[in-house]
Amino acid sequence: MSAVFIKSKYEIKELISEDIISYCYEGKTHYLDVPILIWEYKKEFLTSGLVTKCINISEKLIGFKHKNCLNMIDYFYDGEAFYTIHEGLDYFLTLDTFIKQQEKQDLKLLWKFSTHLLNTVLQLEQKHLFAGTINFSNIIVTKNLEIKFTRIMIPIEIYKGCWRDLDVIEDGVFLPPEFIQSNRFMIRSDMYSLGVLLFIFFSQKWPYKYSLKIEQMKKNLIEGPIDFEPIHPKIPDRLGRIIHICLKPDPEKRFRSFMELIKVYKHDLSLEGNVDSETSTVIGHLKDHINRQAITSYRQLMKSVVMGVGIIGALFAVYTIYLNYITAIPEVAVPNLKGLTGQEAEEVLESYNLNSLISGKRFHPQIDADLIIETKPPAGRIVKENRIIRIFVSKGQGPTLVPDLVGYSKEHVEEKLDGKGLITQVEKEAYSLQYPEGIVIKQNPIANTFIGPSDNIKLIISKGYPVVVDVSQAKSSFFQDKSHLKKVQVEFFILDDWESQEITIFFKHNDLRNKIYSDLVKPGDNLKLEFELEEQGVIEIYFNNELTIKRVINNNSETAHAI
Repeated sequence: MSAVFIKSKYEIKELISEDIISYCYEGKTHYLDVPILIWEYKKEFLTSGLVTKCINISEKLIGFKHKNCLNMIDYFYDGEAFYTIHEGLDYFLTLDTFIKQQEKQDLKLLWKFSTHLLNTVLQLEQKHLFAGTINFSNIIVTKNLEIKFTRIMIPIEIYKGCWRDLDVIEDGVFLPPEFIQSNRFMIRSDMYSLGVLLFIFFSQKWPYKYSLKIEQMKKNLIEGPIDFEPIHPKIPDRLGRIIHICLKPDPEKRFRSFMELIKVYKHDLSLEGNVDSETSTVIGHLKDHINRQAITSYRQLMKSVVMGVGIIGALFAVYTIYLNYITAIPEVAVPNLKGLTGQEAEEVLESYNLNSLISGKRFHPQIDADLIIETKPPAGRIVKENRIIRIFVSKGQGPTLVPDLVGYSKEHVEEKLDGKGLITQVEKEAYSLQYPEGIVIKQNPIANTFIGPSDNIKLIISKGYPVVVDVSQAKSSFFQDKSHLKKVQVEFFILDDWESQEITIFFKHNDLRNKIYSDLVKPGDNLKLEFELEEQGVIEIYFNNELTIKRVINNNSETAHAI
């Protein structure tokens, strides 16, 4: 497959994910191979006016730089789709994936995430911009545990343009009531979305019943959020009051700015004036909308009932005639056609005096393409001769969701994928500062993306730390007996793309532990050290205070692995 380029300088390498309005790709710059991320906004949701808005917004966003934003570096419209190009990352997880992987939530880390996101939206506010996409799927966590917005403003503008055509939306519970009710979005709308995120962070619950259906969201908003119950007593009460104000359905009743929110939290400003009101304009409009829908549905139901009664009367009149006719037709059992081709099924049905009709095709995890999955009526059902049997045919295995395999051994990976029709391929082995030998350190495609039935998951397996320890007998001289000593050669190197490593070597013998080497080794360095050490002593080698190898001195060579 030939490479796909944007503006002749950005190369699309691989699809990472897809949502309702866009695709996300991994890419690189054409000449310097700098990693980038590319979002393609689908052409079916774009209009000429919306493209103009996206271009104007992109011009502003290129000038906005922040450490907690995946900064935009360029944009492009090819006449159909609109593209935004952002700085790339070696590794990241979406916020929802990161949180699911944590056995126990770290409150300090969540607080750091919250303050960094708050600082980002404050900077946006001061630039007269807004985020518009504060939700789990549009926030990522890097390998250094830094949190970043992936894209801002543009998605919410596209949702505005196609809102009437949508029935569901990803992570829609983060959308503010004023947007769901009337497509309004402003800086204070970000305040609502941030309040939802803080609620989930520090209570481990959703403030509303979770739903992706827009009509159900409206009903949930009318019911209102549940009470905020912090998961730890150290979480201050004032945080709950801040969240309560952020979640007010009317934007004018929230904080006037993020700066005001910060001052109130720090006790630099009183909460007076932010009292509950008996009525909400937004909720009132939502109730009117729901009531109108209920009345319309009731009228349609009554109309259907009247028509139904008339139809039933007519059918009843025909029933006796049909009954006499149908009882005269012989009965036959539907044969089992599963796994047959359409031609084979037709021949079998003809022998039973039955007719066939292919009614649909769908993916199936076990049955090959163009073979029959099931019939309606099902096999064994007694039917009249000449009955039409509806046949459903397989389209093959179809795309499969890729699980997260990083951090697992090759054997454990095979166990996880057993029976799922997924095949792995070891692309290469590489040294790692994080994972021990034999553990998956990278996969392609990444987790939570889809893969075709003929594609393999490519794995990079850890070779552990780049250290080799070789032990041999020390050579005695005429003047010195070294039969109790071993010659220990330690060879290690630091890869060019690694950071400098503080290498420390300890030797322990008879309860005495001595440091025998310590130095800062820079990327690209390759060192070979030689020691004469007592047999049955223990040598320990550390990279940046991380133990990489620990072994008893004997005559066997060993390649380092994480302990």
